[in-house]
Amino acid sequence: MRGLAVIIPENIPSTAPRGAPRILSLLQRLPDDYLVYYEPLINPHRPDCIIISPYLGLLIVTIRHWYPRQIREVSETEVRIGEENGYPEENPIHRADRYLEEILRKAKRSPLCSEILEAKTNISGFRFPTGNLLVLPNCTDKGIADHPFKTLFENHPAHEVMTRETMIQLEHGGVVDLLILLKSLVHPHGVNIPLSCEQIHSLRAVIHDEIVVGLPTSMEIADSVRTVASLKILDCDQERILHRITSGHHLICGPAGSGKTSLLIAR
Repeated sequence: MRGLAVIIPENIPSTAPRGAPRILSLLQRLPDDYLVYYEPLINPHRPDCIIISPYLGLLIVTIRHWYPRQIREVSETEVRIGEENGYPEENPIHRADRYLEEILRKAKRSPLCSEILEAKTNISGFRFPTGNLLVLPNCTDKGIADHPFKTLFENHPAHEVMTRETMIQLEHGGVVDLLILLKSLVHPHGVNIPLSCEQIHSLRAVIHDEIVVGLPTSMEIADSVRTVASLKILDCDQERILHRITSGHHLICGPAGSGKTSLLIAR
C-alpha cells in the first residue's frame, strides 16, 4: 500500500488537545491518496478533522476527550458534561451533521462545484459517500455500554464511535483494519466512487477557498465540465507550505514554475 496520507497542516498547534497528535498519527497511516485536514474553518466552526479520499468520499471526524463519569445527560442536540447538572456541549453527532450541511451550502453557492452535487441517490446532496466518526479515546466499550451516552447512536446507523480499545487495536494492527472501519462509516456505499481529480479539487476549494488561485471565465462557467477543468488551485504540497507561513517577512525560493507567485496570491 502506497505512502502516507497527506496531513494539512503538517504541524498542529501546541494548544491542541493531548489526543489530537495520537489520532493524526493513526490517520497518517492511510494511503497517500487520503487527505486529512486538521481543524479546517467551516464557518463559523472548526471540525477536528475532515478526511477526503477518492475511494472513501468525505468523512467528518469529531474528537471528544470525555470520561464516561463526566457525561450527565444526552439529548439529540446537547450533551451535559461535569459535576451535578454539568455544562452544555453540542451533541457531537449533531455538530458533525451541521458541518456537513455547511460544506454542502458552500458547495451549492459556488459555480465551481456542479460536479460534486445533485446526486438523487445520495441523501447528503453530494455525488459521493459521506459519513461521521466520533473518537472517544478516554471511553471504553463497557463504559459506553453501561451509560446513557450510548443513546447517541441508537438513531444514527451511519455513525460509529472509536473507543479506547478500538484505537489500541488499530495502532497495533495494519492499515487495512483502519480502511475497513472508515469505509463502514460512509453512507451510501458505492455512490460515484472513485472521485475524479476534478471532484477532489472542487471539494478542497469548498473547504479551503484560499487555495483557489485561478477562476474560470464566464464562458467556462456556462459549461460545467469546462468550469471544473479550468479551476486552478494549489496542490497539496503548496497548501501545506501556505499553512507554514505566519505573519511577518518570509523568503520563498524555488525554480521557475514551482508556484511561488501562486503561494503569494493565496496568502
